[in-house]
Amino acid sequence: MLSASIAIQNNIVFVWLWSGFLMILNASSEPLVVNIANKGGDVLQETFDANVTDDTIKLSFKQFDGTSINHLIDFPTAMQGFHLLLPPTTNKGQMNKQEFCFIVPLGSEEYISSDAISKLRQKNPHTVRRPEEELPPQSFYMQATFSSVSVSHAFPLCRRTLVQTFFLIPEESLAARNTTLPTKFEGIPACDIALGLSGQPCVCSYNLCIVWYPCGLKFCQTTQPNGEIVSYRCGIKTCKKCRQFLFVAQNRLDCPPEFYV
Repeated sequence: MLSASIAIQNNIVFVWLWSGFLMILNASSEPLVVNIANKGGDVLQETFDANVTDDTIKLSFKQFDGTSINHLIDFPTAMQGFHLLLPPTTNKGQMNKQEFCFIVPLGSEEYISSDAISKLRQKNPHTVRRPEEELPPQSFYMQATFSSVSVSHAFPLCRRTLVQTFFLIPEESLAARNTTLPTKFEGIPACDIALGLSGQPCVCSYNLCIVWYPCGLKFCQTTQPNGEIVSYRCGIKTCKKCRQFLFVAQNRLDCPPEFYV
């Protein structure tokens, strides 16, 4: 029994996937807007914009606290960037918006390709979706210094003047010391307990969850009249993944309350 159906209209090939998505095989890219439900049943909207020429994907959404998230996947550099725009919190003394960027390596099979994303459409755009699988969370120890201009160039939102940009501390430097904790983090308190130490460094942390994204393609097989077995795309696998970004703030006031460990 087939899990997908194929139709041709005006020279455009449509493939209806069993997961409720439409894959347009030879049409130009349009942003994919998806309604997502979290564990509590609250619904947010994610927008996927694929650039096949640059081989990038941008995922944008706004969290319930008003924080705007832009997640850029850059396949040529095998890197991914997370841009956060925090709204002012006047009741906590922060009058201006704050921007942060976290740039970390891209896993070899974390996302489906920009080409595959560009061809996805929904059979019912009003459907509220939930991930099929929740992946293990990851923690990243970050630092503000990095030498690769090419990597930062791939993330234009992270090059703006007022953005605080952080890069992953190389794993080999941790392995050489047989530890998972970078030297600059040792003995430093978390910012939420450093209330009386406003002039001293503290560990700032931010937990970010991508509630739903296409993390893989599903393939089915069919047998042709001549007996040949043919594989074809028949669905997408969807995942949720949470990440924790940790960095040392020089002062507790440099760590937004949303970033307290």
